[in-house]
Amino acid sequence: MPTVLRYPDRRGRTRIEIYTDDHAPSHVHVNGVDAEAVLLLNCCETDDESHGPVEVREVDGYRRSELNDLIAFVQAHIKAICDQWRQVHGAF
Repeated sequence: MPTVLRYPDRRGRTRIEIYTDDHAPSHVHVNGVDAEAVLLLNCCETDDESHGPVEVREVDGYRRSELNDLIAFVQAHIKAICDQWRQVHGAF
């Protein structure tokens, strides 16, 4: 499970990961200290289109404000994350 990004939280332990044996639709797993979430990426098939918006599929342990910050962080890096998803899983 490659860590795509690390979220710069105060503990520095939140990882944004794409699992290699995972399934569509495109999404990431956000794993922090005593909290986790799954965020849908809504990646497009080509870079000619806009990726996103990032949506919450599952969440456990994050406060709403933390989750909103995570969503914004992932959205800010969506192109690179969708490129990683394509490298790991191929076409959408």
